Amino acid sequence: VTAISFLVMLITMAVNIVVALYESRKGRELNSEFLAADAKHTQSDILVSLSVIIGLVFYRLGYHRADAIVGIVIVVLIGKIGFDILRHASDILVDTVRIDTASIEDVVNSVDGVKGCHGIRTRGTASSIFLDLHILVDSSISVEDAHAIADKVESALKAGFHSVADIVVHIEPVE
Repeated sequence: VTAISFLVMLITMAVNIVVALYESRKGRELNSEFLAADAKHTQSDILVSLSVIIGLVFYRLGYHRADAIVGIVIVVLIGKIGFDILRHASDILVDTVRIDTASIEDVVNSVDGVKGCHGIRTRGTASSIFLDLHILVDSSISVEDAHAIADKVESALKAGFHSVADIVVHIEPVE
């Protein structure tokens, strides 16, 4: 345990703090789940560096078992960060609903020519949502008119929900 040991750990920790702050800020600006998750991962690196510094201090003071105790505390903290990252990632991987279907129904049903909607599905990330749904239109209108209604539904949804990246509208005739 030397002064260089402390210096190396402090420099490592300082670099990780700068990287974590930058990734966190950019993650919020760009609405990027990847950057936010990597910022949390970098924060765990900061905890590891901090634990090494604390361990070095206690070792230097003659408390040789303190290093193991600090290590256990850090393992628990890193485990919590890992769990949070996995929980958030699993929402994306299992297609968690991104927009309340009742809100979507309100927008869709306000479009002229729509008689109803169902089969609404949303998935993706908070900044890039994919939406598909079925709309009911009068069976006596032309395909061209039905398509125009679908275009209006897409426009209304994109105006109402800015994070929607793609919409698939399935048209169904209704008597």
